[in-house]
Amino acid sequence: MRFLLKPVRSLRHRAGRIRAMARARRLCREADPASRAEGLRTLGQLGMPAALPTLMAALDDEDAAVRQEAISAIGRLDGQANEAVPTLIECLGSDHPPTAHRAAWALGDIGDRRATEPLLEMLRHAPDRRTRLIALQNLRRLADPQAADEVAGLIAEDDPEIVRGAVQMLASIDPEDAARRVGAELRRMADCGTLTGEPGGAGYDAEGRSQRARSLGRALRHAGGPELMDAAAAMVEGVSLREVWVGVDPRQVPLPAPPAGSTPPP
Repeated sequence: MRFLLKPVRSLRHRAGRIRAMARARRLCREADPASRAEGLRTLGQLGMPAALPTLMAALDDEDAAVRQEAISAIGRLDGQANEAVPTLIECLGSDHPPTAHRAAWALGDIGDRRATEPLLEMLRHAPDRRTRLIALQNLRRLADPQAADEVAGLIAEDDPEIVRGAVQMLASIDPEDAARRVGAELRRMADCGTLTGEPGGAGYDAEGRSQRARSLGRALRHAGGPELMDAAAAMVEGVSLREVWVGVDPRQVPLPAPPAGSTPPP
């Protein structure tokens, strides 16, 4: 008898999910927007592909919060919602930032690389920093090599969060290539003599270490750890990044200040 329990439990579980989906669909037809949103949220949590037509229909709801809930619920279906990708791409262009942001996350959830170019477009024309970061985070989830060259251009920016997002996205495709690209930027900075500068000056910390170079080091640490940092540093011939990355490289501790009047170590 116990050999029959598992199939019976499985059937009961499926029947319960079907009843829950029916209840959620009824909520989606309610006049109250909060009830419709609750129904959509439940459908997303159930993760049943049969709910997709209901979720797609809700994208035309008159209430913005209901539309956003529908977008998130579609994203929870992951790869079972590929047919919704063209509609979600249209939502990326919404004038309502929360709707565009939800669409970006949903496209990242689904993982369909048809969203790569639209997310790059979102990145290019983002009205604010948060939108740029959301576009970058979801490009990382798609890990499409077609986006690598354009995203690599962002590692030359001053914003440490944008730099970290760009390096993480590149590392999601090819960690070694990410290290090479960061190494090339560090080498360019070394050639220009900008790895160090006036202590406390624009772009430098109190010890005169380039804040950009330190941001690049942190980005590599978050993307792949000390190994990526070593690979990038190896490309900067004749210059040691040890002092620049004090406190950034987890294998290092801050160097003690030399006694007054002494000669600093080489």
